[in-house]
Amino acid sequence: MLKYGNSTQRCKIEGKQDEQATYYQEQITTQQEQITTQQEQIAVQREQLTTLRDHINKLNDQLASYQIDDLLDEA
Repeated sequence: MLKYGNSTQRCKIEGKQDEQATYYQEQITTQQEQITTQQEQIAVQREQLTTLRDHINKLNDQLASYQIDDLLDEA
């Protein structure tokens, strides 16, 4: 009888451990998916920043060109 009780307790403990392991594995999977999503968002933002930087550089070049033209016109 004592042996049966210990066996039952072991089964309950192992069952709880399995539940906890499943829960934590699901949490890890969710976090990994969130990290992947964030990495994808960062990649998109990098592309947007690169595009913005290129546009700013073009505007700066145009501004410098206009300033030179203005100086030449004044001379």
